[in-house]
Amino acid sequence: MKVLVLLSCYNGEKYLKNQLDSIFAQKGVDVKILARDDGSQDDTVKILNEKGIEYYEGKNIGASASFFDLIQKAEKEYAADLYAFCDQDDFWLSDKLLAAERLLAKYKDPAMYFSNQTITDNKLKPIYKTNLSPRLTPGAAMAKNCATGCTVVINRKMLELLTKSSFEGVSMHDTWMYRVALFTGCHICFDPESYIFYRQHGKNTIGDRNSLVSRLAYYVSSFIKGKNVSRAGEAKLILKYYENNISNENKKLLIDIINYKKNIKTRFSLAFGNRLRTGDVFTDVVVFLSVMLGVF
Repeated sequence: MKVLVLLSCYNGEKYLKNQLDSIFAQKGVDVKILARDDGSQDDTVKILNEKGIEYYEGKNIGASASFFDLIQKAEKEYAADLYAFCDQDDFWLSDKLLAAERLLAKYKDPAMYFSNQTITDNKLKPIYKTNLSPRLTPGAAMAKNCATGCTVVINRKMLELLTKSSFEGVSMHDTWMYRVALFTGCHICFDPESYIFYRQHGKNTIGDRNSLVSRLAYYVSSFIKGKNVSRAGEAKLILKYYENNISNENKKLLIDIINYKKNIKTRFSLAFGNRLRTGDVFTDVVVFLSVMLGVF
């Protein structure tokens, strides 16, 4: 299968060569890289040229918008069977794309793959492997994104589905893909294995969220400090762009999320019911509080 790797770069000279080498080492697939440079001021573009990577340059718009731009360009100009999303500072194991292909190959309709990942220090020394047990429901996706972008691979039909939206006012690209996929009934392939070393360093450290206090603090800050786009606002956008692709049950959930502040019965239904449950106690507690406080 042909796989187009979508790579967004910004001042990535320190780790970019390492990442590119790991992509070139992929086994069993026909790989091509399309990169977008997001206004780098270092030697990122020089490295892309040295490695013979096809790329284009743009103004600095941030990682999420840069990936959305790549999605639109890929849909118009690059035919492939699968499309993989890539950060500039990680390292892929040689069977990463093959593992995704094996799970996605049977689907002709829109399909999305994601996996666990191995968190490492800046020298790629493993710290721990994530242990996701995602509840693959639309409501859980509105509460928590489990599909980290650098693990995501989608098929052509999913790429075309994503370009139905303008991406204006949406959350991170991976969160948006995950929610669109689940609300529109796409095939979701979760792989419990890890095929990627997610490198922690000064500019992207995710921190240790293993303790009760640290994890709860992280989830609370995600809601209260506005790190995430309003769920109600994003629900409106999903309904706007994908109404014809969504079941009546899922439409009802979106409408309830949009209107929960106006109707106490709906607010209690979302807060105390199971529709937004993720199976993760920390997330579920914060979701309950955010709904009751009107900040979901």
